[in-house]
Amino acid sequence: MADTVWTILIVLAVLAVLVGVLLRPYRVIKSVAVKSGIGIALLFLFNYVGGLVSFSLPFNVVTVLTAGYLGVPGILFLSYLQYMAR
Repeated sequence: MADTVWTILIVLAVLAVLVGVLLRPYRVIKSVAVKSGIGIALLFLFNYVGGLVSFSLPFNVVTVLTAGYLGVPGILFLSYLQYMAR
């Protein structure tokens, strides 16, 4: 009887670890998707306001992810790079 209980506990622990490992990529994908959405919104807002003074940032993967992960400092960094490239 005791061997059966230990076997069941070991199998459940292994299953819990496997489920955790298999769900990790989905959490990463969800995080990137949410931050990309935030980056798009920040770039859209910046380009709307920057359009008043004829200054805009392009929408591409690098700018969207930079704006999403770094937020407002990322937008400031991208605008500095755009200004220096002119």
